[in-house]
Amino acid sequence: MPAAVQSEVTMNRESVQGRANKLCITACGLSLLVFSGFVVVGVLDRDIAGAAVVGVLAAAVFSDAAVLASNWANQRARLLAYAIWMFLATALLGGTLSLLRSGKSDADLLLAYGTAVLAFPTGLIAGPITGQLSMPAGPVQTMLLWALAIGFGSLQWFVLIPLLVRARAADRNGREQPTSTSRRSIDRS
Repeated sequence: MPAAVQSEVTMNRESVQGRANKLCITACGLSLLVFSGFVVVGVLDRDIAGAAVVGVLAAAVFSDAAVLASNWANQRARLLAYAIWMFLATALLGGTLSLLRSGKSDADLLLAYGTAVLAFPTGLIAGPITGQLSMPAGPVQTMLLWALAIGFGSLQWFVLIPLLVRARAADRNGREQPTSTSRRSIDRS
C-alpha cells in the first residue's frame, strides 16, 4: 500500500477512535448523572431502593451506548464503560433485593425490565423470562435469575460484539492491503 494511502487509513482510524472516546465518555457521564438524579429523588422520597432500580432503567440506555462505542475507543474508555455497566447491573440487583425485603410486589417486574434494558437486545429475551420465572421470588431465586440475565448481557456486550467488531475490522483491513503471501507470489513471477 502506498505511504499516502497508509497515512490516510491511520488518520481515519485515529479519528474514529477519538470520536468513539468522546461518545463513550459522554455516555458514561450521562449514565452516572441520570442514575445519581434518581437516587437523589429516592433519598428525598425515602425510597432509595425503588429510585435506584428505576434509575438503572433510565441510565442503562446511556451505559449500553457507552459499551457499544467502547469497541472503537481506547482501553481507558472501554474499562470505564464496562465498570459503569457492571455498577448498574449490581445496583439493579441490590435495589431489587431491597424491594423484595420490604414486601414490594413489583420488584421482580423491575428486575425483568432492568435486565431487558441493560442487556439489550438479548435482554429482550432474558428479561421477560426472568420476570415470568421469578414471580413471586425469594432472594436466592432473584439472584440466580439476575445472574442468568446479566450473564447473557455480559456475553453479548463483552465477548460477542467485540469479536464481531474485530472480525469486521480484520475483513476491512484484508481488503485494504494485500497479504504478504500475495506480495511474495507477485514478486516471484
